Amino acid sequence: MNWQNDSHANASGDLAVAPSFRDERFDALVGPGEPLQVPEPGAGGERPMITLCGSMRFFPLMIDVAAELTSKGAIVLMPYKVVPPGEQSGPAKAALDHLHRDKIDQSVSVVVVTDPTGYFGDSTRGEISHAIRTGKPVTLCQRTADTSGLGQQRAAETKGSATTNWENSVFTADPYVLDIALSDADECREYFTQEAVEWADALRIAAFRDAQDDAKGGCRAVFRLTQDLLQEMPSPLAQALSGVPLELPEGPWPHWGRTDHPINWPDLIDADPEHLTWNHGMLAANMGAGADGIAAAYRLLAAHALNPRIDVWLWIEDDARISIEPMALYADRHMNPALTRQIDDILVDSGRPRERLRYDEDSGLQYSDEYEYWLLDA
Repeated sequence: MNWQNDSHANASGDLAVAPSFRDERFDALVGPGEPLQVPEPGAGGERPMITLCGSMRFFPLMIDVAAELTSKGAIVLMPYKVVPPGEQSGPAKAALDHLHRDKIDQSVSVVVVTDPTGYFGDSTRGEISHAIRTGKPVTLCQRTADTSGLGQQRAAETKGSATTNWENSVFTADPYVLDIALSDADECREYFTQEAVEWADALRIAAFRDAQDDAKGGCRAVFRLTQDLLQEMPSPLAQALSGVPLELPEGPWPHWGRTDHPINWPDLIDADPEHLTWNHGMLAANMGAGADGIAAAYRLLAAHALNPRIDVWLWIEDDARISIEPMALYADRHMNPALTRQIDDILVDSGRPRERLRYDEDSGLQYSDEYEYWLLDA
């Protein structure tokens, strides 16, 4: 995930180390490259039976873990069938979930297979809870391409490649952060490129991990992008966001932040359309003003020295571009009514309903009298 076309390795050039998980759901953590332990045979010499759990995106890693446990004398049960996205709430998915819980019931222990992020989805979370309720020890087993049998070819192909800084952000996240940042990602991430998924994960994890004032669950908490992540971004965007306080994402994955910092988004997007875009989909879905109209209104205010700024939500597009959803436009003071009407008309002509340009009197929501504003979206 490198927009700068150069490498940003860690000091050693090695893969980032496994994080130190602090999660009471797991009886043990087995990091990449560390061997799994197999329970002793039963009193009658019965081989231990172990059930594997985890996201099906890690299926190749599960096969490797199954081979490792089998070579140590265990009988291994694991999931094999993938339910299509459109059937996730149907009877087929429910039947498979019930079947896998039956496998857990027959086992002496459970191993959750994941990668160094520690990710697992809602289905696996339910299986972990079931194992705990039934008294089965649960191990979290992290594996990567270079520590798995099926991944040896990929590891050879990428030998010598450096770990990028976004990977450090993901690898060092703890389960609490991962649970918040990635819990709602499964439904749509399959439609995103790998680079887009990596960016969205890294930025959301950074947001919830670095939230200030111990307010990690509140949308008004703020974070700042680390230099590691800024180095991976295009230079103009990195310069614009460096040191800027960003609010935590209020929307689902891949929404990763919000800011009303005075950034000239129209010019920034025009200068780098390869990496930046307006979020046309959200504008259309929320009866928003058109991007061209928003840019024209912003520039007109700037031409009158009114110091405009745009309150934006920051997203990742499915092609890995950062997209900007403009929520509101501000000027730093009230202006000539004729200019206000001109801005109104520009936004309305671009698609925004006139009655949605401002909060109505019954909403109970009012902006300060010290500046002018226009609602652009929602």
